Amino acid sequence: MALSSLVFGVPIAVATALLFTQPIFTALISHFTGKERVTSRKLCVILVGVVGAFLVTGIEVSEILNLNVNPGITFALSAGLFYSAYLWLKRNVTGKKYTPFQTLFNTSLYAFLFSMVIGVILRNFTSNPMFIGIKVPSAYQWVLLFLLAAVCTVLPYGVLNYVKVEEISPTTEGMILLGDPLLHMVWAILFFQQFVSFPQYFGSLLILFSAAIDLKIAPKH
Repeated sequence: MALSSLVFGVPIAVATALLFTQPIFTALISHFTGKERVTSRKLCVILVGVVGAFLVTGIEVSEILNLNVNPGITFALSAGLFYSAYLWLKRNVTGKKYTPFQTLFNTSLYAFLFSMVIGVILRNFTSNPMFIGIKVPSAYQWVLLFLLAAVCTVLPYGVLNYVKVEEISPTTEGMILLGDPLLHMVWAILFFQQFVSFPQYFGSLLILFSAAIDLKIAPKH
């Protein structure tokens, strides 16, 4: 969903920022499924962290307003919802019937199947080749895809599946994952010497502050 939003012209910063609305959805799912009671205090802490994530991406309000009714916005926002759904589902599977990497393997199989099914369905609504087309990668692209699969999918999601349900609450897990955009900023500074603005520094402080407060008020196990 997040990558699909880029096909419709949504800026990367906007797509990334909307993806990190995940903690809000995680809190709502946890609350309404009875996994964790989310108080107004906890919700405020979550919102502080999400605002921090928005700032770290370098997003500007005008970028979202200028997109008007761009359908890509829906895709990007849905990515946050499905990310939180993944966190909730894996907490109900991992460690009960499957090991963390068995869970990841099974998830990948279902993801591949549903990607094909969704692709067939979407062909009835769009002919955009960037959205529904199939392309045979070059040798260089195969290498990039392999690295994307290994470093950006298998490793992080494999480790994520090792999180024990009894040791951390759903919302706290979602909040800690806001360290993702913070690390994006760190890599940009260290490896690409990219300029980081004051709002991005301030956003990183908000993420750290909200995570610290969340850990402080999280129920002890």
